[in-house]
Amino acid sequence: MTLNKQWIQENKTKLALAIIFLYVSINGCINATTVLMEDARDGIVNVLPWEPFVWELSSSYSTFLLIPVIAYFTKRSRWRWESPLPTLLKYLAAAVTFCVFHVLLMVVFREVIYSFTALEYNFATNAKTLAFELLYELRKDIWSFVFYVVAIEVYRYSITQWFGEAKPIFERPNELKLEDVDPLPDILLVKKMGKEFLLKTKDIEWAESAGNYLNLRANNEIYPMRTTLSEFASQAASHGFIRIHRSHIINISCINHIQKLPSGDADIEMRDGAVLKLSRRYKNDFESFVSSRF
Repeated sequence: MTLNKQWIQENKTKLALAIIFLYVSINGCINATTVLMEDARDGIVNVLPWEPFVWELSSSYSTFLLIPVIAYFTKRSRWRWESPLPTLLKYLAAAVTFCVFHVLLMVVFREVIYSFTALEYNFATNAKTLAFELLYELRKDIWSFVFYVVAIEVYRYSITQWFGEAKPIFERPNELKLEDVDPLPDILLVKKMGKEFLLKTKDIEWAESAGNYLNLRANNEIYPMRTTLSEFASQAASHGFIRIHRSHIINISCINHIQKLPSGDADIEMRDGAVLKLSRRYKNDFESFVSSRF
């Protein structure tokens, strides 16, 4: 494995989760040791040494499990400055929901762990203490929610700036349908790190689906483009692009060789060394397309 820009782009979600997991683990351990050190300072031992780690890490890992949900929420519900009050209320409701599920997960984790010991864990013993504990958690969780929302948006912006985003130089009007759109232009505009670059469409060797984006591969670089694979295939057909798999589309002029397989599929090696699968579902269309081009 080579830790380079391409590897990071391909594994950015896993890498982000790994960093977050490391962060919440370290933060939980620091908070746990703080509890133990404060007890040592006072000379009064109120808990067993392992208990603060259970309390803090159960909270940390509950948060970790909910961070992908926060990321999904912020992606589906972008902050709208033109209507700040409704957006604020929506985010406040999301923060309270985050708090509720965080407390539920945290308590479940603690109850399970304490069930293996001779001790008993009680989050609250009556309605008054329950209200107090929920208020205690709510004030922290709302602030944590704000922190993670900002961190996620900063991360997304930084990734977009670092890898860039390819798009046609002239945006099509939203009211146009796919069949009304002109073929993909010969040159795409790539915005990256506050600068703009030009990418020749003929230099794109292949592309793969990545959620709401298509990762264009050209000159050993990856250029995300906000489009679907089907839409790109329709627009780029005149440039020699053909779909070979539910996740891949290739530029036939960049093929090194094709290796047929006993299963009926085939492996296609591209100019950059990537080996892509030609699915039987697209085999006939691929062969007809290649025959029509040569």
